[in-house]
This record gives sequence, C-alpha cells and structure tokens, in this order.
Amino acid sequence: LQTPLPDYHLALWHGINPALVMSLIALAGGTLIYLVRRPLFAWHERGLGRLDARVVFTALQNGLFALARSITRLIDTGSLQRQVLFLLAAALVLGVAPWLGGGTPLAGSREGLPLDAVSLLAASTLIVATLATVWLHRQRFIALVMIGVVGLVVALAFVKFSAPDLALTQLSIEVVTIVLLLLALYFLPQHAAPEQDRARVWRDGVIALLAGGGTAALAWAVLTRPYDTIAGYFLANSVPGGGGSNVVNVILVDFRGYDTLGEITVLALAGLGIVAMLQGLSLGAPSRDAAGRPWDADAHPAIMATLTRILLPLALLVAVFILLRGHNQPGGGFIAGLITAVALIVQ
Repeated sequence: LQTPLPDYHLALWHGINPALVMSLIALAGGTLIYLVRRPLFAWHERGLGRLDARVVFTALQNGLFALARSITRLIDTGSLQRQVLFLLAAALVLGVAPWLGGGTPLAGSREGLPLDAVSLLAASTLIVATLATVWLHRQRFIALVMIGVVGLVVALAFVKFSAPDLALTQLSIEVVTIVLLLLALYFLPQHAAPEQDRARVWRDGVIALLAGGGTAALAWAVLTRPYDTIAGYFLANSVPGGGGSNVVNVILVDFRGYDTLGEITVLALAGLGIVAMLQGLSLGAPSRDAAGRPWDADAHPAIMATLTRILLPLALLVAVFILLRGHNQPGGGFIAGLITAVALIVQ
C-alpha cells in the first residue's frame, strides 16, 4: 500500500509458474468434487442433514446475549467504584503487558530540567494535599479544601511553564467546582461512614497505587524521549492564518472551530437533559448540623445577598473584558463563560 508499483508486463503465456499450478489444482479439485457429488450428498444427509442452521444460529445468539447479561450484571451494578476498578485494572493489563514483553527501557535519552526550590516546594505541596485528600476523605469539607489546594498548585505549574490561558482556566474551573461541591455538601452528611470490608480497602488501595505508578511511569517514559510536535505549525500560522497572537484561542476558534462548536453543542444538550431530569426533584435539607445545632432557615442571608448583588455586575464586566481580549492576550470565551458561571452560581 502507498508504494510504487513493481515492474510488470502482459502476455498470453507466462510459462509454468505458481499461479498456473494453483489454478490447475483448483480446477482439478472442483472436477473431482463434481464427480463424487452423489456420495457427498448422501453423507451430508446422513450426518449434517438433520441440523437446522436457523436453530443453531438462534442458540448461539441466545448464548451470547446471556453471556452479555452476565458480564453486565458483574460490571454495571450501579456502583461507580466498581466501574472505575475494572477500568483501571484493564488499563494496567493493557499497558504493562506490552512493556514487559518488549524489553524497552523505561527512561529515554532526553535529560530533564534542573530542579529548583520553588518547583520542589510546589511538588511537595501537591503530594501532601493529594495524600491528605485520600486520608481525610471521610471529612468531606477538609477533603474539599485539599482538592482546592491541588488545583491551585496545578494552576501555578501552568504559570511556570508559560501557559497563562491554562492557568486561568484551571483557576476558574476550581472555583466553579468548589462552589458546586459546597452546595452539594449541604445535603450530605458531614462525615462519611467508615469502610467495613478491610479486604476491599486493601484491594482498592493496591489498584490505586498501581494505577498512579503506571501513570507516572508513562509520563516519565514519554517526557524523557525526544518527540515531534505540530506546535511549530500553529505558532507560525496563528497570526497569518487566524489573525490572533493567542495561539490557544486561535486553535479553538479558527483551526478547529467546528470541533469547538460540537463540544459546546454536546455540553448544551447534556445541560438541558440534566435540567429535565431535575424537574420536580426535592432534596431533603438537614435541619441540624453534626453538633446538633439548628440550621438557619433563611435561604438568602442578608450579607450574602448584598455581596452577591454587587459581585454579579462586576463579574460580568470582567467576563466581557476577558472575552474581548482573548484573541491576542490571555483570556477568551471559555474563561469568560466560567467567570459568568461563578457569578451566577453564587447568587
């Protein structure tokens, strides 16, 4: 495929070659089968004539459906934890098996960047916050704060590697996520029930460690090897091809604008579906906290209502500013939409 055609010529007789011999064998075999067709038909009626192909097909089909239902009952039990477990286990098997069979060294020939004190501090903070999130996951509020710390460190990493758009996006997403989770925590117990099955805890812990280690090993293997990217094309054609110096936003709006439109359409349809499913849903709000103190029945406290009333026009103004400058400076419609979402969520 996609190679030059070999030299060839046409003739009435090419001599005795493998193609001619194979043709003669095929003709002889067909002639022999035709001559002994009567005994073959009789043997077929005695042995295989009683079988009904439709019955065999229906039995195989029903067997496959029964097997599919059994596998579905095993995997899809309504538990997200079990689905993630199977997903990570399959990813580990598919990732580790080729590497063990190939004998390729994990590290490549590319040298890493020197480690400075600020990067070491940020990495240590990220590791400590992640471990604290896992260790204190039953204390939901503290775990939520630790998740926010992780997101903040990731945003600072984007700043260090000269990606201000990603840093702004990360910060905006963190704010939206934390605010939404804080609203959800109001309807959840402040402390989760402890796990009763110790074997399950150890199993999940081992799978999580292997998955995290595999991801780190994959990142190390990729980043320590030289590789070619298409970043040079976009850097060279951002201004002449898209009319903007912010390469990220030019890619999203101009180079792959239809892809972005499709993503927005999918998110909009998903949002409409969620709104339709939530129609008529009533969540029972707790009347007291964990210490037995009653919750305030006022859904819109005066201080919060006053602050959010001032915050909304300011946030919308900042969102418009971010939107208009995004084609040539850090910003853009995605970040502006997130800022608007934050302003509307806190109302």
